[in-house]
Amino acid sequence: MQKKVMTLAVAGALAAPALAFAQASTVGIYGVFNVEYGISVKQPENAAGASRISATALNSGASRIGLRGEEKLGGGLSAWFQCESDLRFLSGTTAAPGPGATTGVWCDRNSALGLRGAWGNVFIGSWDSPIKIVSGVTRITEETGWTGTQLFTLSPNSHPTNNSGFSNRLANSVSYHSPRWGGFSLMGQATITQAERNALTTATVSGREVGIAGQFAQGPFAVVAGYAKKDDNIAVGNAAGRSDKAWLLGGTYTYGPVKVGLTYAKLEWDVSATTQTERKGWNLAADWQLGGPHSIRGGYARAGDYGGTASVADSGAKQWQINYRNSLSKRTTAGIGYVKLSNDSSGRYNLTGQTAGAANVAAGKSASAWSLFMNHSF
Repeated sequence: MQKKVMTLAVAGALAAPALAFAQASTVGIYGVFNVEYGISVKQPENAAGASRISATALNSGASRIGLRGEEKLGGGLSAWFQCESDLRFLSGTTAAPGPGATTGVWCDRNSALGLRGAWGNVFIGSWDSPIKIVSGVTRITEETGWTGTQLFTLSPNSHPTNNSGFSNRLANSVSYHSPRWGGFSLMGQATITQAERNALTTATVSGREVGIAGQFAQGPFAVVAGYAKKDDNIAVGNAAGRSDKAWLLGGTYTYGPVKVGLTYAKLEWDVSATTQTERKGWNLAADWQLGGPHSIRGGYARAGDYGGTASVADSGAKQWQINYRNSLSKRTTAGIGYVKLSNDSSGRYNLTGQTAGAANVAAGKSASAWSLFMNHSF
């Protein structure tokens, strides 16, 4: 009997550290399924001026699945990881069809390994840029999809020679996110010149992207600012000595059931050694909680003309959107939306739910869409 008691006591003592370790470590699975059904999509005419048919089309953008975990190391320090992967469940594969297809590999969205404590969070991997993160604070409306507005702020695709945008997720990056100091927080990020690690000459130009952003949120107000720079003109052939830059300012104000947000962005590109262009854009949007599960979101976005030595007159565009949303539960939302895009006489913008870029869009033409949407998170 005494031997059995002694054996159980020893086994318990040996198991205790392992049990404590297990309690200090957590791993979980999460994700989002998102679908938009464009029940009536008016496409802009093609570059040759021929009309396109109206279409019905589906999108599943931002659908994702991920694993994340954390281990408490003591002294307020934690190690953590996240592996988030794209889900293109409509086509039965993680690879998106057509131009801009994702690779369909594990961890192709926000994924990293890091350490965090009272001093902040440092992590290495592939992660949204600081300027993209803070733009989401004030945008209110969707970034992509049929009613998305990112082409009017951080990711234009309508210049004849340059499609570089800044609403990016940066691979091979090192990031720092600060704690909150009385409502203020800061974040920074820099990519590594990974392509140069085995370069045999000094001619390899891989480009480095850096960014910094800050936000202040207290009471009904929030204010954000961000900056990003791409060295060696990543957009047009990695040209040494040239660069692309972006600045963003924005703010929100909440009054009772209504939240209003304004986002302003200025982008600059070195198109060549002797030509530069720039463009300003802004988005004003609101979210009105009607009571219960019902809400309405709407907005107006405007992109200015391309200026600089590579200017394009009357190259801007404007977009209106509105949608009704019903929170069916804490994790499931459904609704209906409408968007109308109008190009200036030389503008070549398109809805973000469509893949045809500037080269395939006739200047000055419009587009619109009615859509049904539903998303579920877990």
